[in-house]
Formats: sequence, structure tokens, C-alpha cells
Amino acid sequence: MVVALLGLAAIGVAIAALAGGGRDGRPATERGVALDLDACSNLGGDAARACYERAFTAAVRGRDDPRPVVAAISEQAWKQGAGLLGDCHGIMHTVGRTYARERKLTLATLMDFLPASDDPGCSAGFAHGLVTAIAPDIDPERPGEAARVCGSARTRYQRYSCVHGFGHAFSRIYNAGLEPALHLCHALGERAAPDCAQGAYHDYWFAIEGLDDAGAGGAAQRPARAVRYAAARVRAPVGTAG
Repeated sequence: MVVALLGLAAIGVAIAALAGGGRDGRPATERGVALDLDACSNLGGDAARACYERAFTAAVRGRDDPRPVVAAISEQAWKQGAGLLGDCHGIMHTVGRTYARERKLTLATLMDFLPASDDPGCSAGFAHGLVTAIAPDIDPERPGEAARVCGSARTRYQRYSCVHGFGHAFSRIYNAGLEPALHLCHALGERAAPDCAQGAYHDYWFAIEGLDDAGAGGAAQRPARAVRYAAARVRAPVGTAG
């Protein structure tokens, strides 16, 4: 009981700092984004991870532009080191997906919220969560039309991260079915297919391990030989438009 109460108190402190109620009493618009994550990091293990997830979700909730908060979270994770940094990408999958659903993001508005960052940790995790959330908005008959929005990303890594996110989204369309998701990745062309396939594979393993709210569906009990066969098929023929 005492541990549970301490955990709830820690979450409250972290949320207050992230959402703008920092120790100096000034609003977030005046002092920028302030982070105080000691309350979560002092918990350790799964309790810390749950604390971060709730705090980060509360921090971006309701914001017209969540990207400054995501950038601040990323900066703090790099400062804290392996403890938070190792978990931050996965945590931010959930944070991004939750934000997108609450904000009712669509394919048309996605790029207005995707972090313009080359950080592969927290920021990329948030991006992948956003893209995963818009899976219902994707027409599986026209996967290239959906992923084309990634072309407006400013850097190669940002394009990779965006397309990788679509691999996650394609997987969710088929309830973690690997082969149909890879089929959609293949349709993106040889330049984008491998980036997309990584996202589909990640979602496949999430489903097997019961992580990130990925449904077991088509991921359950797939033999390794079938997985290797599906991987080989993702290579698009030379000359396919990307």
C-alpha cells in the first residue's frame, strides 16, 4: 500500500512539472518546457516506466503542438542516460498513439504533428505512435498514397522514421499479420520497402511478446521459416517507383 501511494505521488509530481506547474510557479509559456523526472526515476523498474508513461502522456495531452514537450523529454532522457533512454522509445509509442487518438489525427494532418527530429529514441517513438494510430485511416488498396506524406520530411532519418511508422500501421490493419503487412510495404517500392518492413517486423514481435497493445492475431505461432520467406518477399524489383 505504501509503495502504491508513493508511486501515485511520484506520478503527480512529474505530471505537474511536465504540464507547466513547475517549481518556480511560472506558466509553461513563460519559462518554456520544464522537466523534473526524479520522482519517476527514483521508483525504478516497471514502476518507473509506468510513471514516465503517465507523466509524458499528461504532458502532451491537449497541446496544439506536442513537439516542444517531446523534444524536452528527449533531451532529458539523453541527460539521464541508459535508465530512461533505453525505455523511452517504447514508452513514447504509447504516448504518441494516445495523443493521436485523443486529438483525432488523420492521414491529412499527420505531418503537422510528427517530430522534425533525428533522435531515434523518444522522438522517433512518439512519431511511430502517431503513425500507428492513424492505421484506420489508411486504404490498404493504396498504401503508397498513404506513405507518400513522408516525402515532406526534411532529412533521410525523418523519412525513414515516418515510413517505419507506416510498417507498424500496416501491421495493425491486419491485427499483426506479418505477410499482408509486408505486402503493403513491398508496394511502396524498393527504396521505402525495407524501412517499412522494419516497422512491420517490430510490430510482429510486439504482438508475440504482448507489448505496445499489438494484437496477437496473425503474429501468433508463425514458424521461423515462414518469417524468413516473408522477409525475402519484401525486396521490390529494381525500377519500382519509391
